[in-house]
Amino acid sequence: MLLLGTRILLKCDCLSVRFCPVPCGPSSPEVEGMLMAVRVIRAGGILLAVVLGVLLAGALPAAAHNELKSSNPAGGATLDTAPAAVVLTFAEALIQGKTTITVTGPDGANAAAGPAQLNGPTATVPLKPTAAGAYTVAYRVVADDGDVTNSNLKFTLTAAAVAPPVTTTTAPPTTTTTTTTTAPTTTTQAGTTAAAGTSSGTVWWPWVVGALVLILIVVLVLLLRRRRAGQAIP
Repeated sequence: MLLLGTRILLKCDCLSVRFCPVPCGPSSPEVEGMLMAVRVIRAGGILLAVVLGVLLAGALPAAAHNELKSSNPAGGATLDTAPAAVVLTFAEALIQGKTTITVTGPDGANAAAGPAQLNGPTATVPLKPTAAGAYTVAYRVVADDGDVTNSNLKFTLTAAAVAPPVTTTTAPPTTTTTTTTTAPTTTTQAGTTAAAGTSSGTVWWPWVVGALVLILIVVLVLLLRRRRAGQAIP
């Protein structure tokens, strides 16, 4: 078909009539129809090649780069409560040793409490807030084919998000211990008590008895003398 169109465009300037697909001479309606068909096919081929080229050009970069699909916190978010970690989710599984993620606080200090934990396409970085302000999460991801995705996102923590927690001190309950002392009970047998009384009584009662006997003797002597003196008087 292409050979036929070439011969027609060249006005059938053939080297030999034997190889010419159509008789040389003025164009006929059949030749014009065939020429139009060749032009349509050629234009369709060119258009198809352009469309395929555009589709491939748009598909290859997307497949080559491991793009970020979502994040928590989201880029541009303002939070009153600090998250425990920053979570990034990519289009493809992340490769250990080829994934670098950093979190920087507004004061320029490192705000990551530890290294990033990779789990398939998800990376989790523990967060330690340093100050109120904008935090920058920078990431560098290398895909299987070696293409590098290097970008960052920002989120903001308010003063309430980084305020120290209020500590309430509760006094421990006071326990009062009462000690009761019970005097030992002394049991004294009756016989022992009586013996003790007798023993203590021997110290003073003989002297009292002796004094009473002596007084009684003196009184009797005086009475006898009076009586004798009364009998002696005539």
